[in-house]
Amino acid sequence: MACTAVSVMNSDCVKNWPKNERPRERLLAEGAEKVSDADLLAIVLRVGKGTFKKGVQGQNVSAFARSLIAQFGSLRALDRARIQDLLKELADYRKRMNDRITTETRALLKERFPYPIFLYEAEKVGITATGEQDQNELYPNDNLPPEVTRTAVELYQDFRRDPTPFFIEETTK
Repeated sequence: MACTAVSVMNSDCVKNWPKNERPRERLLAEGAEKVSDADLLAIVLRVGKGTFKKGVQGQNVSAFARSLIAQFGSLRALDRARIQDLLKELADYRKRMNDRITTETRALLKERFPYPIFLYEAEKVGITATGEQDQNELYPNDNLPPEVTRTAVELYQDFRRDPTPFFIEETTK
């Protein structure tokens, strides 16, 4: 997984930072007494996006470390925390990040594509993974799945005439 600048606002992989701002390099150059608790935790965690292809999507390890210290109050309190509390905080944090990514992605799509776009997720496309004939919901035919009342082509034609019935209402939290 490569580092990208579009993951979340101002979030970037630590490896793209100037070397004198990276937590590990600062520790080596300046010593532990000059490095913040969040930077020390970031070095220990190594869970940022891009590290071993896992971590908190869209968040670098330093920002995640700062949020953990803010949540628990101090590095000492974090050290004393129960594993269940840490796992819950990680799960909550991932949910917040996913919600943020979703919100920002929608806003970016609306900005870049200020016109309606038709998307259709087909389950039956007329052929199975092994190449055998199957039901087809893409266009009118004699082998429609029973639950399909309108094919993808028919829905697209309706969309072209008037896209407003297809709009998804956004909910605010």
